[in-house]
This record gives sequence, structure tokens and C-alpha cells, in this order.
Amino acid sequence: MNGLATLLLSYSGFVGLALAMDRHQEQAELPALDGRRRIGWRVLGSLLLVLALMAAIQAEGTSVGISFWLGMLSIAGIACALMFSYAPRRVLSSAAIIGGAGVLAWLNGYAG
Repeated sequence: MNGLATLLLSYSGFVGLALAMDRHQEQAELPALDGRRRIGWRVLGSLLLVLALMAAIQAEGTSVGISFWLGMLSIAGIACALMFSYAPRRVLSSAAIIGGAGVLAWLNGYAG
């Protein structure tokens, strides 16, 4: 389950980092950013990527987990780019749902 959590958290982290940029804010039709909100998006995106790394390390061990995380980052980055290309207005809602599912999958991995 932690492998799935790694992918889902990575996608949400990339969306958070992308939404810190003016161009992607315009694509998603969100209000313009001030400095504090831009930093907030960056912190949220970075935090989600760190959580994804922690889930990968928990699932696979340290050395394989880092390699696994890098592979999941590639897949999540492609998914994020496709989402911004084809459905930019749905990016924020998809990231919220997918991020929540990633957290639940990770917590389920702790219980199991």
C-alpha cells in the first residue's frame, strides 16, 4: 500500500509546487497569489514530496526506497503535466482527493 501512497502523494506534491507559479494559477483559474500564499503552496508541495519519500522508504527500505521514490516522481510528474494540459480547472480538486487517498493509503500501510 505504501507504493500507492508514494505515487499519490507525489502527484499532489507536484500540483502544490506547480500552483506556486503564476502561469499555473492562471491555468487553474485561481485568484492571483501574494507572497505568503506562494510560499504556502511551495511548503505544502515540498511537504507532500517528503511524505512520499517517507512512504517509499517505509515500503522498500532506504536504498531501494529512494530509487522507487524517484521512479514514482517521474510518473507523478507526467500525470501532473497531463492534467495541467487537458483539465487545468480540475487540477486542484483532483490533487486534494488524490492527496487524501495517499494519506489514507499510507496510514493503512502502518496498520497492516
